[in-house]
Amino acid sequence: MSDNANSSSTVSQHRLTAQNELQPDPEFWLSDGSVVLTAMDDGGSNWAFKCHISFLSKHSRVFESMFTLNQPADAEMYEGLPLVTLTDSSSDVKEFLQMVYDPIQYVKRDNPFSSLRFGI
Repeated sequence: MSDNANSSSTVSQHRLTAQNELQPDPEFWLSDGSVVLTAMDDGGSNWAFKCHISFLSKHSRVFESMFTLNQPADAEMYEGLPLVTLTDSSSDVKEFLQMVYDPIQYVKRDNPFSSLRFGI
C-alpha cells in the first residue's frame, strides 16, 4: 500500500472515531434535521446538534454563506448529513439554537442577552 493510501485510511479512521464520540443533544437532535453541528463543552465532550440548514441560514449570515458555498466532495458527513465542527462552546451553540428555534421563550428568560458570546 502506498503512503497516500495509508494517509487516506488514517483520515477515514480518525473521522469515524471522532464521529462515534459525538453525543447528540437531547433538545436539538431533530429527526428531520438537514445538518449536524458539533461543539465541545468545557469538559472536552463533543456534542452534536441535528438541525435545519434553512433555519440556520435565515438567522445567521455566517451559516447562510457557509451553506451557499459549494462543498468539497470529501466533506465530512454524519449519518448522511453535512457535519460542521464549530469552535464555539456547546453551551453557546445550544443558546443560539434556543434563540433561533424558540425566540419567545428565549426572550422571556431573565437577562436573555447577557451571555451571548458566540460569533455565529
